[in-house]
Amino acid sequence: QDYNPSDQALLVANAVVTALRRKLPDAQFPFLGYHDTVEPARKVKPAPGILYFWAPRERCYAHGLADPRCGLNAVYRKEFESALPVFTPANTEIFEYYVDHVLFENMANPPLGDVIAADARYYAGLGVPRAGSLAVNTAEWVTPPVNLFLFPQVLWNPQRDLGKSIAEYAEIYFGDDAMKEYFVALDAGMKDMIRICEYSHPGDAWDRVQPDRESDDAVGAHVRGMEQALTGSLDRASTLLDAAIQRASANARPHSRLLAERKSLDYTLLQGRLYYHMIKGNWLIQVHAHTGNREAGMTGAAEATLARFSWEKLKAFIATSRLRGEPLMPDPEILGRRSRSFARANGYTLDNLGHLMTTGAIGYTVNG
Repeated sequence: QDYNPSDQALLVANAVVTALRRKLPDAQFPFLGYHDTVEPARKVKPAPGILYFWAPRERCYAHGLADPRCGLNAVYRKEFESALPVFTPANTEIFEYYVDHVLFENMANPPLGDVIAADARYYAGLGVPRAGSLAVNTAEWVTPPVNLFLFPQVLWNPQRDLGKSIAEYAEIYFGDDAMKEYFVALDAGMKDMIRICEYSHPGDAWDRVQPDRESDDAVGAHVRGMEQALTGSLDRASTLLDAAIQRASANARPHSRLLAERKSLDYTLLQGRLYYHMIKGNWLIQVHAHTGNREAGMTGAAEATLARFSWEKLKAFIATSRLRGEPLMPDPEILGRRSRSFARANGYTLDNLGHLMTTGAIGYTVNG
């Protein structure tokens, strides 16, 4: 019990690489610093041949890892810099997630030029020689992930101005240099959506926060950022994209590419709204549990209904847009169960409107 998860995982990795090296003296084997192994091992040291794969998936991607404004990234940075001397920079490889479609829940790949560039300079400054990015998707790539264009450029030159690269991408792929403004708005909106600087527990990703582990203020800040994304920058991105589609109406190839980008953004807006209602609802019910504020609990129950409505709309969009693969859709029923538990505990009864009105009605009547 004195061994933390990293100690236990490193014991296994050491046993594997030691066995491999009996047959292959130069064999190497990775130890993954990820999720519950982000915290360095306390007792076990790496055997010869162990490579350190640093995979900070649940960090805040609205800021560079070394950005002093981000409290959560400071936690990750401390753990990484504690582990690095043990494994040595030469035996370390960065396993990032800039192109991971699962991390962003199949939403539009946010053009994280400033984050990627800042991270590259930070890692290079520590002497880490290798970096990569996971590129996993559960559905089709409707439009190319822009970070797949940006990431190799900064690996070649960490001082590269990726703002210029985004402008090049807009002009070359979409044939419209004004699309760079769309990417500026998309970047701002997605950063608002995923900004979790106030969280303090590694493992609480933007889409997997556990309200009972984080403070009410921290989750509230995330919820306000998500609302700002949906009503501000992402709404502006939508307007800019529609204008670009109109300009390209007579040019078949750019027009088809812009329509694909529109499909990606439509999914983003629906998925973002679903997560907004789910996280907000869980947060408000947790606020009620902490403070006894019934208004917060009632609003949380209302968010459960809005989450279900958003889920139905997203499901319909996936069907009508013929989005292939298995698009990610979080289940709002978990929040629904919490809202019903809140109602029972406070003497309310909830009647589903679907049983009382015509098909298509979503919501509840509350009595009590």
